[in-house]
This record gives sequence, structure tokens and C-alpha cells, in this order.
Amino acid sequence: MVTETRNQSGTQATGSAGTTNANAAILWMLLAVFGVGTVEYLVAGVLPDISSDVGVGNSTAGLLVTIYAVTVVIGGPLLTIATTRIPRTPLIVGLMALFIVGNIGTALAPNFATLVVFRVITALPHATFFALCLVLATSLVEPEFQGRVIARVTLGLNLATVLGVPLGTLIGTQLGWRWSFAIIAVFQLLVTAALIASTRNAPQSQQGGSVTSELRVFTRGPVLWAIGLTALSQAALFVVFTYISPYLTDHAGISLSTVTIVLFVFGIGSVVGNQLG
Repeated sequence: MVTETRNQSGTQATGSAGTTNANAAILWMLLAVFGVGTVEYLVAGVLPDISSDVGVGNSTAGLLVTIYAVTVVIGGPLLTIATTRIPRTPLIVGLMALFIVGNIGTALAPNFATLVVFRVITALPHATFFALCLVLATSLVEPEFQGRVIARVTLGLNLATVLGVPLGTLIGTQLGWRWSFAIIAVFQLLVTAALIASTRNAPQSQQGGSVTSELRVFTRGPVLWAIGLTALSQAALFVVFTYISPYLTDHAGISLSTVTIVLFVFGIGSVVGNQLG
């Protein structure tokens, strides 16, 4: 029997085995994306601590951001294509298991080489999980509300710069940078459990097409333009953001404790920009 529920915004979700609270499900997706985004950006906030701990320079430690990004760009689309026919709940479990293991490994890594390996593991599910959340969120609401829920889920990435990175940096300066990644692993475990519970009755999306049809989209000019512009804008941002902590402390004369405040202000700008957009 198919049932449906309508939330306060007039949106509805339909499931084959029961009702789904769209607002609750979208909230847990936002928090899950928040955790993923925090890990992506966190290295920038604790870069001096990482470089000092594993015995490499800031420029070398900054490669952890580059490695993460390259893994997302190359591994993300391939993993997404490879998992299009996996049911939603097992896919969420598998992706977040990789993410959690990657963060625990990062927290325990004895040297830079091991850090690189676990950053790759952490980055692999990033793009696929984010895409999965967007598809799932839009499936829970009527078409006229889909843009709004996409903005809500994406807000998790902005909140990562407002709250996640400053808090992670603060924890790193007080307890050690490894604790930042360990705490995120625990946080993501709890959020994942809540996300699965809140979406267990959500409608299943249609199965994806063949690998060839999935890849054919990259032959379209507008798609390539969109990807290129997005890549350039993100590269311009993260070239600066990756080394923002050592830049502020070594060249701008800002204390390490004040870096948290600067990152918080930066994050506020990200949230305001996202909502205006």
C-alpha cells in the first residue's frame, strides 16, 4: 500500500512501506553533508599542526587537500557510475563506512604516507554521497520545492566552513589535530544511523542507465562549460584556503587562536552567498 505525508512546507514524500518525514530526512542529510564538508576543509585549519606532527613542511602537508580533491574529481564519478544499481540503504552504509574508516585512519596515521592513503579512502565516497543526498532529497518533495531542498542540503557544505572548520580547528589547537578527525568519525556514525532510520520508507529512485549512457553526458558542450567554470572557481578558492592558516599566522601576524575567528567570518560569507544564490 502506498502512503504519503505532507510537511509544513506543503511538500510530500511517498513510500511503499510507510511515511517519510521529509523535513527530518533533509535535516539529517544536511548534517551528513556537513560532516563530509568539514573533513574536506579541516586540513586547512590544522595544517601547521599536521606538518609539525608528521615532520613535513606546510607546502607538503597542503598536498593532503590536493589529493582529496583529485580523488573526488576522478574517483567520485567512477564510483557513482559503478554504484548506480545498488539499493539506497546499503549504498549509504557502504559510503559512510569508507568515510568513517578514512577518518579513524587519519586520526591514527603515524606518518605522512599513511595520511595520504586514508585521505584517499575518506575522499572516495564524497561526490557519490553528496549526489545521492541531492537525488534522495528531491524525491521527497513536489517539483516546485526541489530547488529549496537542494539549497538546504547544500547548506551543509557552507555550515562546514562556518562551524565545522572553526570548531575542528579549535579542537585541534586544544586537544591535538587527531582528535578533530576522530570526533567527526563518531559524529558521522551517529548521523548516518539517523539518516538511514529517517529514510527507510522513502521512495526508491529509478535505476541508472548503462555506463556508456552515463558517460555520454560529458560530450555535451554546456555540461563541459559548467564543469570547467566550477573547477576554475573552486581552484581559485582552495589555492588560498588550503594555506590560509599558515598565511595568517606567519605573514599577517594573526595569532593561532584568532584563526578560528577568521575562518568563522569566512564561513558566514559562504552561507550568505549560498542563500542569496
